[in-house]
Amino acid sequence: MEYLLSLFASFQSFAQAVRRILCVISDNDPAGFHCMDKSYLDKKGWVFEFSRVTMFVTTFAPFYAENHSRYNFGAQNAYILFQPEISFAQHDLPPDTHITNWDNPKTVRDHIRVAFKNAGRPYKIRDTIYFPMVLDIVKPLNEMEDEACEWWKRENDFICDNSETGACYTVEEESHTESEEE
Repeated sequence: MEYLLSLFASFQSFAQAVRRILCVISDNDPAGFHCMDKSYLDKKGWVFEFSRVTMFVTTFAPFYAENHSRYNFGAQNAYILFQPEISFAQHDLPPDTHITNWDNPKTVRDHIRVAFKNAGRPYKIRDTIYFPMVLDIVKPLNEMEDEACEWWKRENDFICDNSETGACYTVEEESHTESEEE
């Protein structure tokens, strides 16, 4: 148990653990699709898939602040939620849209977005519905301002800074920044 808690002690360790977990699941896909091995993982059109079932993957962790959409309400553990995308159709959710009727919510999606905002946990709604889904699996600590962390890359390929923002950058960016300072 102590080892598991240390996996999620920081944003970077959590991001790395999520990548490892999703890779293990993907590697053991009985359908043999292995979605985490795809070259287009960071492109629109990629989706997490296991046994021919596409999933909406969401993560929650103790270090997300109370005003973050991934806040886990004081739980000491981190969670990965796998929601089959077919469940959205089964519950008659309307097609995705970047438009929200904030003043007079009409759709289920509007109501969800308004509820998160009213609870003080608004989440980033992009100006398009065509973006890489991988960006929303592990959200940065400040999801409204920070760029997405490239958590899907091997742990040696990205670094999260030690500031409160949890902003990430690649190893290449770090070496480039260091050479500029010299």
